[in-house]
Amino acid sequence: MSIAAWIGFIGYVVGCYCFGSRFPFYKLELYAGIANRRQSAVPLFLVDGEESDIWEYTRFSGIEPEAFLNDSIPTSVTWMVEEAARWVRSHWSEPGEAPGPHRVAFGFRLLSVDEHGEIVEEHKMLTEGFAWKAN
Repeated sequence: MSIAAWIGFIGYVVGCYCFGSRFPFYKLELYAGIANRRQSAVPLFLVDGEESDIWEYTRFSGIEPEAFLNDSIPTSVTWMVEEAARWVRSHWSEPGEAPGPHRVAFGFRLLSVDEHGEIVEEHKMLTEGFAWKAN
């Protein structure tokens, strides 16, 4: 890699560190206008209040996979939401089985940009239930 490329890279990293989300090409606002919306979302799966991978859990109960597919929340990764719902449906607990030891919740991490150009993140959980850790 050339010296000029290294200097540019170091300058960009230092700029991002010093200026945070105000630095050019680091703003969500720069790209959000393309879709003509103020908010976007990515799926969020919580286990006992901590972010986790939904595919590491099985034998779900109480959580409603149909609630995952919420058309009022804009997301570019609908396929991921549909896959998560399919996973829960196909890994449901047996009738009469005790609920799993882990409290699980599915929803979205909502991202928007405030009037100062800062990224704002909030969580909107849609459904809760229980699950077992997969072996």
